[in-house]
Amino acid sequence: MGNASNSWKCLNLKNYNHAKRTKRARYSRPCDKCAQTKVKCDTQLPCSRCVKRNIPCTLSRFESKPETITKDSNLSIAELRVVKSRKTLGNTIAIGRLIPFLHIYKSYYYGNWPIIPVKSLLRRAFLIASDPIEATTENILCYSLLCAVAAAVSNQLTFLNSENPINFKLNGVDPAVFADEAIRIRNMINFRALQTMDNVLISFSLYIYYVNIRGGMSCGLMYMKEAINFTQLMKLHDPKVYKSKSPREIHILTKFYYMLLISERYMCIEENLPVCLEHSIPLPVAEDDDDPVRMRGFIELVKSFAAPNRSFFDTLVNYYSNGNISHSSWVPKRPWIVQVQENLNSIEFAHASGQTQYMNVMSSKHWMRSLVWNISLRSHILSECSEHGSLTFAYPVCIASDFLNDTKDCSDFAFESNGPGLCVKILEIANGVADSINQTNNIAYIPILQAIFDLVSKYRNDIAMPQNIYTKVQNFLLLKSRYTTKALNLGNDEELRSAFSMKCSNDTRLPTLSMSPEGSFHDTKYIKSFEENNDRIAEEKELKAITYESDDEIPGDKTL
Repeated sequence: MGNASNSWKCLNLKNYNHAKRTKRARYSRPCDKCAQTKVKCDTQLPCSRCVKRNIPCTLSRFESKPETITKDSNLSIAELRVVKSRKTLGNTIAIGRLIPFLHIYKSYYYGNWPIIPVKSLLRRAFLIASDPIEATTENILCYSLLCAVAAAVSNQLTFLNSENPINFKLNGVDPAVFADEAIRIRNMINFRALQTMDNVLISFSLYIYYVNIRGGMSCGLMYMKEAINFTQLMKLHDPKVYKSKSPREIHILTKFYYMLLISERYMCIEENLPVCLEHSIPLPVAEDDDDPVRMRGFIELVKSFAAPNRSFFDTLVNYYSNGNISHSSWVPKRPWIVQVQENLNSIEFAHASGQTQYMNVMSSKHWMRSLVWNISLRSHILSECSEHGSLTFAYPVCIASDFLNDTKDCSDFAFESNGPGLCVKILEIANGVADSINQTNNIAYIPILQAIFDLVSKYRNDIAMPQNIYTKVQNFLLLKSRYTTKALNLGNDEELRSAFSMKCSNDTRLPTLSMSPEGSFHDTKYIKSFEENNDRIAEEKELKAITYESDDEIPGDKTL
């Protein structure tokens, strides 16, 4: 402490406090040249620098006082800073190119996917029509949804080969560009943290696009599962959630839920995937929709997929995986089969909804009937004769006949506008008829099988066609036609040909075939005639030994 105090004594603080403070020199104005070159000027006239350089030394420049900053100036500066910091979506597709696909969707595809709110989406699209689009969450989801819907709809139009009422030319339109843009824009935000209906619709639209392009199935399934995950996080499967909702909200949310239920159960059958959504909430009310006619058609479509319970689809997955229904924890009983078939058979819908939706409803109805019959066959609960036609081996013939009668007046547009999935359903109906013929050996069923298969061949594509089933039915028809030709040549032509005339009603009982006893395949007169032919035994063995790709079971024991 002593050393420290001594050190302070050396400071003459008294003199420091009374020291004179030098005043800052007044501002001196440099000459024009020194100010321009930003060097120090001695303020003489002329200054030494100008004399040394032998140039004129002038003081002619005008210096204005700084202006005061007003409130308006501050506001302009703040707005400019906001504009500079504002993020945009960058180069985007013109909104005018996306709008036509919303109108096409509303006119022709709303019946199949009645979940896009076209009116509100058009209003939102108008608000972001200016370029560039500000990158807010609302704008990002709106623009991404517009692109996703355009991708799904424009891709559906690529399946239209015949004259159609849409009359829209896809010149220069690439659905892949729309899909990529929808994905790019939505990835600008953490969309997975947003449990909104926009997110559900974007994921669903991308699912529709990808499952209908070559090599896009896996990607499409991911988007479908993504949409389902959003709805589960929103708890749309829980009836309690709807208690606090308005009737309008309930209608919108139930449409979303059942649209995903249909999609999931369809992909369960086509891609052997487990299902998680159940028929746990009430169906939408048609009168609450802007288009009640087509909403009634959608409700009938939901009934087709909701008629079998979740256990039925779990059993299908188990059968496809193990090839044996006995491994399943649930095996259908006869009363359950009869009840489901009656529910499916009661589904009726008028052409007034439009051919696209009508074809979707009818094909789904008869496709599901065929699938339920197939499970019945694997469960060994069918017989040649039964009080209920749905429990007989010949029931698929009735299903096929009903489908042909229901769709006989439909145009090519009705088939083509439903995309690749339609042929998958029709092929399963044909597969059921082939299995039925294997069980009954009745050649009277061949013409109806041929008629169904002709539809598949006409509208087929390679995007969603199970080739092994297609080959199975094709080979089956070739062998059976050769066998039938021999029967016609050896027997009474009139009697045998009369066997091909049959009528199926919409009754749950299997209708009586207009086949004379003499024309039966098992008639002893024709069996004796067949035995007289040297090639009959070889042909019959060939027929019985039909095997198909990826099918190690008995003939007809392969399903879609």
